[in-house]
Amino acid sequence: MRAEQLRPQLPVLAKARGVVFDVRGYPTDAGAAVLSHLMRAPENSTDRWMHIPRFARPFAEVAGWQDLTWSLRPVSPLISGERIFLTDGRAISYAESVMGYVRDYKLGTIIGGTTAGANGNVVGFTLPGGFSVMFTGMRVSRHDGRTPYHTVGVAPDIPLEPSLEGIRAGKDEVLARALTILQIRP
Repeated sequence: MRAEQLRPQLPVLAKARGVVFDVRGYPTDAGAAVLSHLMRAPENSTDRWMHIPRFARPFAEVAGWQDLTWSLRPVSPLISGERIFLTDGRAISYAESVMGYVRDYKLGTIIGGTTAGANGNVVGFTLPGGFSVMFTGMRVSRHDGRTPYHTVGVAPDIPLEPSLEGIRAGKDEVLARALTILQIRP
């Protein structure tokens, strides 16, 4: 679902007893758009979690950092029911930015697996012979600006990996657990 599809649904979501957000894999622009509808207070202006290196000397020596954030503020309507986020190791980059807000601002319960731990913009170049090299061009931290994020990711509150039996039976065990928490029959 894209942000423009989400907007008309916000009044319904705001009245819901509980909402499940599926952030397994890579979300659309709705991932960031929904965050402001979950926040009760503005993001702390000192919570800078994206850090872009400034190179001012030869040999790639870092001379300083430009520290950034999304500067989110609450918007109406507030989705105030119980909020559950499903995620796993397929959540990478932008998806981890969304999940970082969920974790650090306590916007809901996270169920599933730990995210990939590879957040940040992509920098790449092509070598002779046509080989491409890509890497993260920024340092991303937790919202405190210090706690490392790379190779750590966002850990779930309730770790749960799909079982082979569940996959074979076509069951989504992670979603079923969320619905059980919300007391909705899967």
